[in-house]
Amino acid sequence: MRRFHWSNSGRRFGFACALGLSAAYVAVTGASGQPQACGPGAGPCDMPHNTPGCDDTCGDEPCAGCCEAVCAVNPACCFSQWDDLCVQLASKLCVQEPACGVAGTGDCSVANGSPFCDDLECCETVCAVDTFCCDTEWDQICADEAAELCACTPADVPPNDDCANAVAVSEGVFAYTTACATHDGPADPTGLECDDKVGPVPGAGLEVWFDYTPGFSGTARVYTCGQADYDTELIVYDGCDCPAPDANIIDCNNTGLTCPAGDTGSEIVFDVVAGNCYKIAVGGLYAFTGAGTVTIEPAVIPDACVNGIGDCLQANGTVGCADQACCVAICANNPDCCDLDWDQACADAAATDCGALPCGPIDTSAANLDEGEPCGDDTNGGCNSTPPAFTDIVSGDVIAGTAWGDGGTRDTDWYRINVTSADDADGDGQVDIHYNVLAELPIVSFLLVDPVGNCNLDDLETPGTVAYSQSCTQIGVGMATVAAPGEYFVFVATGTAAGGAIFDGYPCSPPGPGPFDNNYLLCVNVVDDGEVIDTTCPSEQEPCPWDLNGSGDVGILDLLALLAAWGPNPGDPADFDGNGTVDIFDLLTLIANWGGCP
Repeated sequence: MRRFHWSNSGRRFGFACALGLSAAYVAVTGASGQPQACGPGAGPCDMPHNTPGCDDTCGDEPCAGCCEAVCAVNPACCFSQWDDLCVQLASKLCVQEPACGVAGTGDCSVANGSPFCDDLECCETVCAVDTFCCDTEWDQICADEAAELCACTPADVPPNDDCANAVAVSEGVFAYTTACATHDGPADPTGLECDDKVGPVPGAGLEVWFDYTPGFSGTARVYTCGQADYDTELIVYDGCDCPAPDANIIDCNNTGLTCPAGDTGSEIVFDVVAGNCYKIAVGGLYAFTGAGTVTIEPAVIPDACVNGIGDCLQANGTVGCADQACCVAICANNPDCCDLDWDQACADAAATDCGALPCGPIDTSAANLDEGEPCGDDTNGGCNSTPPAFTDIVSGDVIAGTAWGDGGTRDTDWYRINVTSADDADGDGQVDIHYNVLAELPIVSFLLVDPVGNCNLDDLETPGTVAYSQSCTQIGVGMATVAAPGEYFVFVATGTAAGGAIFDGYPCSPPGPGPFDNNYLLCVNVVDDGEVIDTTCPSEQEPCPWDLNGSGDVGILDLLALLAAWGPNPGDPADFDGNGTVDIFDLLTLIANWGGCP
């Protein structure tokens, strides 16, 4: 995980001196006590000049109060001239606030333990793609990013680095590189929310740009699946304006879930009109860069996607699904979804790859433990809190909790579980911890181990796999094999399917209708190695949406209920595909699921 914590050190530099004021000093001050020679135009404090006073700048950065501090020690600096002695005093009394390029902030090539580093251009380059380095700490990740990003020269920058310099293309395969690229997109360049679609959509990290004018009208497919040597991200905009407005985003993708298994590429399927211009940004997660090709071509639309009738977000008992663009994207790399059955694997891929996916409130009544933290509070922030604070759990617990990510920070929930020797039935010193989440918003969960036991975030280890839920769908199941006995932490927070953090777009929302609420269920089980268990978090949600009368099977009474709701009827339970109308597609879905409920 890129970051566990979002504390800002808040450290501010300045000078602190309690010095008596001489009579000469008082003589050259105004009524406010500020030396009259201090102010704009008086000359820099770190350079000698033949006029008195200085303008409270040291180098290219402000050093507020410097002139007053120097003149309190040597009044001649404010009524005669700012000579070498005044400059020497300034070097001792005036310390710049930390900022990129300020001396003493540390070498950019190593972790320096504080924000910023002393190479102005390199510091600004890194912080443009990883704000943590200037907001909180220049750590080893920042140093690694500096090694990659700061070796570039102007000649190395790609020709289509900026939106305004996009390469004009139509259908085809186009080589590109983002090595030495910069960021020229929306404000958030981290690429962390793109696969979840709800809330602000970020930029594509360090990206290059293409202006795509299709030679046909229909459905286009743009992808880097299997064609790049790094984790890519794509964003498609309607129109070719620069700067590319967030409001014009058609879609974005950085998960690669629609690509064949193992690919790190991205893919977007979208409708186009011949002759219109569409802006395409090709970038990567965080500051990831690399090279590859991007393919733009007419999408092959399977018959199952032309008149699809099933809900794309659940196993629907048909081939294909009702959202054509989503159906095409999933079936392009998993043909069985259109040839055999839209099963749970197809629904899971759609859940993280097919646009805004609002879901109703989950039923948390199956929980036996409540986190007890109202949305917006932070009572179990674990090692992110001072002092550390945890919620203790045991194997078999189902926990109801809340989460949020907004304004550059997020709620992190830490659950502590102690594994005992009694859990190790076969006595081999190891057990498995299974954990899963069911959530109304994008939630990631993984296991943390503190081998040192000091709650130092730099020492934490993350064994096992990531559990992930989006839009009321459990997608990634977490499992780690750990030593028994031992103390472990199950971490829960807003995040992406790849385990990345989400810090914006998911504020605490009032209960009720909306694109998402803030609730989640976490289930944790400790089992001995190799034991097979059901890792699905229990929920009292209706498992058979076509059973409109709750009888346990889909039959004539459900058909009559559907016919009674026929026509425009947004929100009606019979509107299975969520298009706002109970129509023939809903009827066919009901018939396809006729009989006993699973």
